[in-house]
Amino acid sequence: MKPVIGLSAYFVAASEFAGHRVRGRADQNMMMSTMDYSEAVVRAGGVPFLVAPIDSEDYLEHVVNQIDGLLLTGGGDVSPQHYNQPFMKGLGNLEPVRDDVELKLIELAIKKNIPIFGICRGFQLMNVFFKGSLIQDIGMYYDTTIEHVGMFGTKDSIAHRVKVDEDCLLASCFKEDEIGVNSLHHQIIDALGEDLVACGWSEDGAIEAYYHKERPYVFAVQWHPEMMSATSAEHLNIFKLFVGLAENNQSESTGLSQSCS
Repeated sequence: MKPVIGLSAYFVAASEFAGHRVRGRADQNMMMSTMDYSEAVVRAGGVPFLVAPIDSEDYLEHVVNQIDGLLLTGGGDVSPQHYNQPFMKGLGNLEPVRDDVELKLIELAIKKNIPIFGICRGFQLMNVFFKGSLIQDIGMYYDTTIEHVGMFGTKDSIAHRVKVDEDCLLASCFKEDEIGVNSLHHQIIDALGEDLVACGWSEDGAIEAYYHKERPYVFAVQWHPEMMSATSAEHLNIFKLFVGLAENNQSESTGLSQSCS
């Protein structure tokens, strides 16, 4: 059987549509996901399963018992309350429902020892889960000339390069120790979480990838490989790595020998 990959869905409050709703009623909240995540999982040989942002422990436990891997997707900012900072200038839209649901999903997935892959917001949320912190806005609190926000070109346009540690599992996905990436974020890691090991950095020193030293099948990247997976074999390889780990998990293996080759 193909591995089932749980994808965290966006929570979109009815008020966010501001008169631009094209589906449903004006007083209805919605969940959504860009197609790129599901398409990348399918390309890599997995079966995507969208996880609704419903804060019910019974529901979330049932979900985690049905999936072989958890993919935490992009979205709005993680509330600074989760890393003991005040709200600061430059902070973007918060998604408190998603925060609560996804923090619980991470905890449940770790207890079950299933692979976890975080992308962008997922990268940041996982760092917060492991007691790390974030710089709330790059433009205001980080000195760099690199374009991290990257709202230009196509979704797979390269914004900058990331150097990847050759000894980490992620390096098996790439031909060289540097990879061109897109970039769609305005926050970065401040303090790295407990037991997390940085394994990818942009030219300005920002952490772009990490893994858990006790659980290498728990890893995350700051960029959006799902948006590049249709045009870049190397970015698709990241999903092949993750889906392969999830497939090994079906046979109660952590998949530590898995690679993209």
